[in-house]
Amino acid sequence: MGKLRKTDGMEPIYARITIEGEPKAVSTGVWCLPDDRLNDEKRIEGSTIEAAMANLALAEFKAEVDAHFLVLCKNYTKVSAARVKNVFEGRKPEEDKKSK
Repeated sequence: MGKLRKTDGMEPIYARITIEGEPKAVSTGVWCLPDDRLNDEKRIEGSTIEAAMANLALAEFKAEVDAHFLVLCKNYTKVSAARVKNVFEGRKPEEDKKSK
């Protein structure tokens, strides 16, 4: 992943989905200044409306990824980080359905 930066200094926030040691990076769609990012807390620092909206978007992103993971666990014998990323990005997961 190369360094992306807007002319105003904003950078994209990526999330890492890791399952059984397999990491996959996925864009959250959220941008912020590097100094405003609180990586350990997985949020953006600040009390502005922009920071609040970005933090809400990050929380919604996490909830959506978690929901995709749970649905995949119910329907597939093996769930990988790549499979979760594919479904999250709107692509079909590869076949390997559980027997009904």
